[in-house]
Amino acid sequence: MLNEEDNQVIKDRGYFKKGISLLLFFLVTSIAITFFYKNWEVFVSLVDISPGYLVSMSLLIIAFQSLAGMKIKILTSIFDIALKPREWFGLAQVNSLLNYLPIRGGGAANAFYLKGFFNFPFLKYIAVLTASFAITTAVLSFAGCFSTVIVYIFYGVFAGYTLSIYIILLTLTVALFFSIKWIVTKVTNRHLFSFLSGWERIRKSGKKLVVLIAMDFAMISIDTMRIKLSYGRFGFDLNYFKGMAMVPISNLVSVVSMVPGGVVVRELVIGLISEELGMGFKVGVFASALDRALLFFWILLLGALSMVLLHYYRKDV
Repeated sequence: MLNEEDNQVIKDRGYFKKGISLLLFFLVTSIAITFFYKNWEVFVSLVDISPGYLVSMSLLIIAFQSLAGMKIKILTSIFDIALKPREWFGLAQVNSLLNYLPIRGGGAANAFYLKGFFNFPFLKYIAVLTASFAITTAVLSFAGCFSTVIVYIFYGVFAGYTLSIYIILLTLTVALFFSIKWIVTKVTNRHLFSFLSGWERIRKSGKKLVVLIAMDFAMISIDTMRIKLSYGRFGFDLNYFKGMAMVPISNLVSVVSMVPGGVVVRELVIGLISEELGMGFKVGVFASALDRALLFFWILLLGALSMVLLHYYRKDV
């Protein structure tokens, strides 16, 4: 059990982390506003929004968010929790919405929901969250390596820094995931054992693990199509594999950054990789920002509706 002094230290660390997150949020927002203020005329003169683009992007976003919900369903089913469609879909939308707040409370909201209505232990949920992130990181890194090599072979553009990051991440995550079984046998702390046992249970889930990996590949493909469509609005016919070379690392950086929702961070990374692939920094930032604007609209709409739906659904149970 933690004493009062330990609890206070944990709280102080939490306040410090939130403070840093808020500071970074305001800093990157200021940078973004300055960038778009200086380049607004260029942005407006280049962008070409059409009804077809809006419909296509909206369908891709809804498909992506639906897959995110299905991942929650599959991951929790490994621990014998049967979520209804309105729950797994709703939890995914709430998670996306709350992660745009400075406290990034999406994961915490899902953890409390599962604990309150299914008595799902917090440690098990953390295992689900971290194991899912490890799987996604491995899949993203593999897709990034593959697409970066394809771009080099067929288009003669070598994104050396990007490929190096993908190789390092892929090696680390695969090694970690397949060493869990051995690590579990060496752990004596019961809390750590419970956490790692959750990882091992996911690792041994067989067909469900294969489905999770396949869904991650599908989500990468959807993200790639979105960025490809957004580049098209600025007159660039972005090659599919060049798009896939950008998406994984930009998504990973967005998730691990302390900036809520990865705002500006994803746009910056896509701009940098766009420059490395020979398409220019500004067009990468513009296309990613356009994608973000439509994405946020749907996250706000679906997240708000899901919060209401989950509240009234469980209120009547």
